[in-house]
Parts: sequence; C-alpha cells; structure tokens
Amino acid sequence: MQGIFVSLNHPAHAHLDSGSGGVASFYALADDGRVDTVVYDISSHRRNNDYQWQRSGNRKFDKGPPSLEIHANAEPLVASRRRVAAAESAARSARDTAARLDARAAGADPRRRAAGADRGAVGTRAAEPGLALLGGSRTPDGAPVDDRLPGP
Repeated sequence: MQGIFVSLNHPAHAHLDSGSGGVASFYALADDGRVDTVVYDISSHRRNNDYQWQRSGNRKFDKGPPSLEIHANAEPLVASRRRVAAAESAARSARDTAARLDARAAGADPRRRAAGADRGAVGTRAAEPGLALLGGSRTPDGAPVDDRLPGP
C-alpha cells in the first residue's frame, strides 16, 4: 500500500462546478491523529486559474487559494498547528533518545560523540520489539526508557 502525503496547515484549492468555481481548504491534524480537510473559503467565479474568493473580502481575482493568515486565529488551524508542533517535538525527543541508546549500546559517551571525540561509526539499531521512543516509553521488560539513559 502506498502512502499519501499531504502538507498540513497550508492552503490548497480544488475546482468545483465543472471548473467554474473553487474551494479553498487546508489539511489539519485532528485530536484523534487523523487528518481533516477544513474548508475556509469558496469561489463561485473562476477565470483561468484565478478565483474570486467570497470570505477573504477581496473582490479581485487571485491565483490559487487565499492566504491562511486571515484565518490564523481560527480554532481548527490553531489546534492543528499546536498538534504538529507537539508531534515534531516528540519526534526530536525520540531521535535524541535513540541516539543516546545507540551510543550507550556501543559503549560511547553521547556527550563525547557529539563533540567528535569518539571516532568510528556507530550504526543506528532498530528499536527493540515493543519499544516505542515517545514520552512515557517503556522497554520490553517494562522499565521506563528514561531510567535506562545516561544523563545529558
């Protein structure tokens, strides 16, 4: 099965009414982890790929969708941006945790590796079965991951 990639929290548009109109939307990360399509403007007039958007307050024809920034305080956009930032932070933390686990498994001090003091490659190992590297993670034997890590 192939994955579908979408850009979260960025304006997009689609043609409506056999191409005579359009809808402006963005993909938002919902609280259940799914991706929702949020419509924020509609156009019933289209000329080539230029649209006259109804909610943007602009009566001229614009190329593509209107800016999301006029809706920057809208709850779906604010919440989605907050969830994306939290997911990015969790991913960074997971990468840092994995690097510390790899360094510890290889017998290297992660602080020395970061400074370039350790020479030689340390490969990235696959996560152990049942080991997730997100907040509150536990090893397969049930010990908290953070308790097994050397300090920063």
